[in-house]
Order: sequence, then C-alpha cells, then structure tokens
Amino acid sequence: MKITSINQNIYSRIPQKVSENTVDKSVNNKNYNPAFYMPNFCAVKDLTPQYILKKRSHLLPERVLKSLKEVCENPPKVMPSMKDIHFAVYKKLFESKSLEEAKKLFPEFEGIKDAKELENNPSCAISAIKKKMPLEDFSLSILKDLFSFQYEDELVEKYDFTNRSQLIWMLKKLNIPKLQGNYNMIIKLTDESTNARFAQLAEKTLRSDPNIEQKRIENILKTVKSDEYREKKRLLSEELLKNNPHLREDTRLVSKITWERCPEIKEALSQYTKEQSNILKKSLMNKIQGKKLSDAEQNIINSYYTKFWNSYPELKEKYSQTRHEVIQELKSKGLIK
Repeated sequence: MKITSINQNIYSRIPQKVSENTVDKSVNNKNYNPAFYMPNFCAVKDLTPQYILKKRSHLLPERVLKSLKEVCENPPKVMPSMKDIHFAVYKKLFESKSLEEAKKLFPEFEGIKDAKELENNPSCAISAIKKKMPLEDFSLSILKDLFSFQYEDELVEKYDFTNRSQLIWMLKKLNIPKLQGNYNMIIKLTDESTNARFAQLAEKTLRSDPNIEQKRIENILKTVKSDEYREKKRLLSEELLKNNPHLREDTRLVSKITWERCPEIKEALSQYTKEQSNILKKSLMNKIQGKKLSDAEQNIINSYYTKFWNSYPELKEKYSQTRHEVIQELKSKGLIK
C-alpha cells in the first residue's frame, strides 16, 4: 500500500514546474517564493510495516514492536496496516471492564490512579467528569480513548473540559500515559482515510494561499522585539518605579503573603522545578539572588511559569483568587496603596 508521508510530502516544499512567464520574480513581489510556490502532493514514501520496522522501530511501544517483528518474519497474504497491528495488540485493553483488569493485563499501566482519589479536589475538571460519568470509570475510559488515537480537542469536548490544560492536568494527576507523538503520527499516516484527510486539508490550505509560509514568517517577526523597543520598555519601567517607589515593596509584600497562604502550590511548584533543566534552575537562582537577568534568562523563566500554570489550571485559579484577597485585605488596612 502506497502511503503519502506528510512529513516528506507537504512540508518538503518540493516545487512543481511552474511556467517562468507566469510568475513575477521582481524583488517587490512578495508572492513569489520559488522554494514554496507549489508544493508537491504526490506519494513519496512507502510506509510499509517492513519500512517502519527497519527505519522507525525506535518509535514503537515494546508490545507493538514485538508483534510487528512477528508479522514481518511470517508475513500473511494480506499485510496488516500498523493500525491493524496496534488494535490487535491492545484488543484486551478495549475489552477490559475495569481499571484493575486492564492493569493485570498490561503491567505498564500499573501506575495509573483511580480518578475516585480526586473526588474531593475542587478542580473544575473533576466537576465536569462527575456530570458525565462516575469518577471511578474515568481513568479506564480516557486510557481507551488515548489508545484509540482520539484527538485532544475531541476529548476536551467529550468530557466537557474547558480547555486542553484541564485534560493535560487530569492525565498528569492520574499518571495516565499518552502514546508517543511520532508513533501516533505513524499510525495515522499508515491509515488510508486519515492520511488522505491530512493531505487534502494541507493541500487546500496551501493552494488557497501559496504565500502562506511568507505570512507565517511575517507574523513571527512581529513578535520579535528590537533592542530599541526593549530599552524603551526598560526605561519606562524604571521611571514608573522611580515615581512610585512603593510599587516594588507593595508587590513583594503581596507575593510573600500569597505564597504563605498557598503552601500546597509552593510545594507543587518545587516538585515541578526539580524536573526542569539546569539552565532554568540557574536562571531562577540568579533571579532569587537579585542578579540582572539577560533577555534569554527572562524568557526561560516566563516560559517556565506559563507551562506550570497551564499544567495546573486549578492551582492557578486558587493562586489568583488568594492574591486578589490579599490585595484587598492589605488595601483595607492601609498597608499598600
């Protein structure tokens, strides 16, 4: 079966032959991009089980790899697709009636927790699940969904989560594994219907605007701040603090009291930090010691906090509420302006 590889195909930017007379190649013509003008959407890679075993075996779960080797060593008359092999391997998972049964059949799932353990958690995600099903059924249900290659957006809608962050938070809390991203893509690209859907969507998008790559780059550049912009922003910040010296101390006082009232969030942040890179830890230490941070260090720290709050939306909600209460309390006592 000949399958179009999206990685090699749609994003390879192999130009088709375009008449030179039909293209304005002047410098001022932003619509002319010879490397991207008309991508080639023909099949360029044969993703057979044999090819995947030879070139992509490191991306497969151990169980699937073992089954694939057996199939390739004794090939049947009709070679199964990777999707067929996957569902055969995890057939008993989809037939399981309880989480405990699934754990016995698949020891790699031993660490998954029962959502019932989070029953008293005030998270909005827990409330959403309770409206859909008993909590004790959730872990097995979402595990089956993930191993059926359902999209995250579909799962957010299925369980009435507000956004993906709530879904990701639940998966982390319950130690529910996700299929590795590249393996996920291999399965989808070796499925004719899914692969055709990807190719059609990508082709439609790119043909509707051959210069979409140029626009993407321009949008990225808009977010890149010049040195002059950063310097101007720094001077305005310094002037604001100079004219309002109380702001720095007020902010420190609010933060200090807020963290004192949120020990569980502080502990979660501490555990989260242990899993991060040494570069981040060094940047955080420089900030704690009051050293001047470079733009790169500041960006690393900003990204770190953003990822933490996105991973724990219920903690972010509680921290924001506590901080608001602290500000109102201090203002009423005249301790801050």
